[in-house]
Amino acid sequence: MRGNRPELLAASLRAENPGIEERIQKWLTGVDGPPYAHWFYRGPRERGAVRYKQIAIRNDGRWTVEYVHRVMFALHRGDIPAGYEVSHECQTKWCVRPDHMELRLPAEHRLLDAAFRKFVGGIPLNNILYWRIRKEGTD
Repeated sequence: MRGNRPELLAASLRAENPGIEERIQKWLTGVDGPPYAHWFYRGPRERGAVRYKQIAIRNDGRWTVEYVHRVMFALHRGDIPAGYEVSHECQTKWCVRPDHMELRLPAEHRLLDAAFRKFVGGIPLNNILYWRIRKEGTD
């Protein structure tokens, strides 16, 4: 479900969901890896085509199911305004590492995803190598 996601505020997320970080932490893998490695959430995921991982949280006083990568972004990087999406800069949709994500408007997010698909030309790309090149340069 891209776009039209509700606002997600870090302060209210922590206040309404005590222990949320510990709940997520117990399902994370890759946290102790190198600085460019992906973090994967091994908990439940949504049923459907995209299959982003989800977690049940309280938001604005009611229970809802939210994408784990959005929750991680809000907890570690800051609020997500309504109408914005969290873009996986590493192009790995199951990655929940906050520094692999950026806030984007939906149209900008689509353009970047299309540009990446055109860049790799349908050839699977080693995402870790891609992330290292983006972060450290080609030297």
